[in-house]
Amino acid sequence: MKRLGIPLSSALRAPSLRTGVLALCASATLSLAACGSSAENEAASGSASSTTTTAEATNSAGETLTENFAGSEALAEASEAAVDTEEVQTAEQLYSDVQGALAGIEPASTSESQEDTSSDITGDTESVQANENAVESYVSAETTSQLEAAATGTALDQYLATATEYALAGWHVEGTSTVVGTPRIADGDYNGQAAKILEVCLDSSQVKVLDANGNAMNSSQFTRSLNIFTLVEDNGAWKIASHDFPNNADC
Repeated sequence: MKRLGIPLSSALRAPSLRTGVLALCASATLSLAACGSSAENEAASGSASSTTTTAEATNSAGETLTENFAGSEALAEASEAAVDTEEVQTAEQLYSDVQGALAGIEPASTSESQEDTSSDITGDTESVQANENAVESYVSAETTSQLEAAATGTALDQYLATATEYALAGWHVEGTSTVVGTPRIADGDYNGQAAKILEVCLDSSQVKVLDANGNAMNSSQFTRSLNIFTLVEDNGAWKIASHDFPNNADC
């Protein structure tokens, strides 16, 4: 892999078919721990291209919060399911595959000469081109293939962008998350396609994000969080099409 000398913030700024909003927590854990802040939820939901519905939820302080992720109304009325339900097991395996792909991230090469990374990209055309080239420049074809096997749509955009961030930082993932508690499942829609929407509590206590020296980057303060996965069938295989978070991600 080579470096283009383009700041990541600039390379991922414009809309693209390949990259999108970074699904990163403040502790850089790719929603491996709780990532329930409203700003992050709005960023993740804002990147979704499916029809967004709204529902209301109440936080621990009794304040009414409006959920704005796609399929929130259907999920609010969804019935509870066991953790060994087929759809839940599928979502858990797909996300484990995503984490597995991030475990094999190769650090982006820093040996090549770098251009001025402090200057911003000017002009929409240049920004879009830089954005489209970011993944191909920093992430291996093998990692991209692994992510494409587990995800599509806006979720794939998020995971590819995260892989790019990890490659640049020299980070990788160890361990996988496990579904705990009582999931909920609803029938939904994603870009006109029938979909399954799942709310699951992920226990990420066994997951670590390590830097190039093997030091843990993520905090152990939040080990469980509610995640919203939208699953669709793609050429006969289920994939994660979108990955969102409720306003209150505690579980």
